[in-house]
Order: sequence, then structure tokens, then C-alpha cells
Amino acid sequence: MTDDSSEISKKEKILLAASKLFLEKDFKTVSTQEIASKAGVAKGTVFHHYENKHLLALAVLDVFVNQMVSDFDKMKETTEPKEIIIGMIHYSMDLVTNSTGLTQLLFQVIGDIDHLTKEPENEVEKQIQNEVRKVENLLVGFINEFAIIFKRMGFENPIAYSRIFIGVLDGLGLQFALNPKPDTKLMEELTTTMIALFTKR
Repeated sequence: MTDDSSEISKKEKILLAASKLFLEKDFKTVSTQEIASKAGVAKGTVFHHYENKHLLALAVLDVFVNQMVSDFDKMKETTEPKEIIIGMIHYSMDLVTNSTGLTQLLFQVIGDIDHLTKEPENEVEKQIQNEVRKVENLLVGFINEFAIIFKRMGFENPIAYSRIFIGVLDGLGLQFALNPKPDTKLMEELTTTMIALFTKR
């Protein structure tokens, strides 16, 4: 008889180990055996839960995206829209500084598939397309949410400000994913500049 709690624990260990390794190293250089060793499980156990490394990487990204949604929901609990803007800027800068590996992982996984717009030919491509759509929906959701926030702050054309705001944060994420060693002073200057731009009418 299978111990469900043990199986869940093993799956969580694999996911955690993969998350750490994908943050530390290039996705393509991380082996399944390395993930298994870090998780303290047999290599076959990894394949039992995740058919291949791509699907495991997508599971890691899915946890990351869900966490972002949860964190943003907590930010919205404040009644002051300006504080939500400032909180999102600091949150994004923290991601840029400490979680560039996750952004790199997203581009590396997607980069292996050149035909995302075509009908998926296998489970990996199907899962990648689903994750891309989930990220796209997340960005659209953020744009709509921040349009409401900018409107509450009295900005004219709040949807435009919201698109620019999300575009800047998204662009910085990509920039530092390609060059993942941000200078502390530069990060402070970027944070200060964005707060000034997006909290003053």
C-alpha cells in the first residue's frame, strides 16, 4: 500500500531541489540525477512524478507564478493605492535581484520550442503553451488591476499608465535575466526613479 504522505513529500522535495538548482545553474546543464541527489531520492522517483526535465521546470515556474498572484493579492489588502504601487516596485526589484534564475528558466524552456503558435505535438509542448498563456493572462490581469489603482490615484488615462508600468517592470526582468548581476546602486536609482514616476500625478 502506498503512503500518500510519503509520495507527496518526495514530490515536494523534488520540486524544491529543482527550484534551487535551476536558480543556481543553467537549466540545460542541470541533470535529472543532480536533481534526484539534491532531493535525496532515486532518479526513478523523479521520473515517476515528472516525465522529463521540461515538465519539472514548468512545475517550478507554475509555483512561482502562483506565488506572484498570492503576493499581489496580499499587497492589495492595503487601502492606499500609492502604497500598492510602491510595494509592487519593491517586490519586482527584489525578484530582479534574487530570482533572475526563474526568469532565465522561463526563456530557456520556451526557447527550446520554436513553434509555440502551432498545435502542440507532445505533452511538453502542450504544457509549455499552457504556462505561456498563464503568464500572459497574469500580465493582462496586472494591467487591469493597476489601471484601477492608477484611476484611484487620479491619473488621466490610467490604462496607458498601467501598461507602461507593467511594461517597465517586465522589461527590467528580461534585462537582468540576460545580465543577472545587478549593481546595488543602480537598483536603488531605478527604484527611486520608478516610485517618483508612478506615484506623482
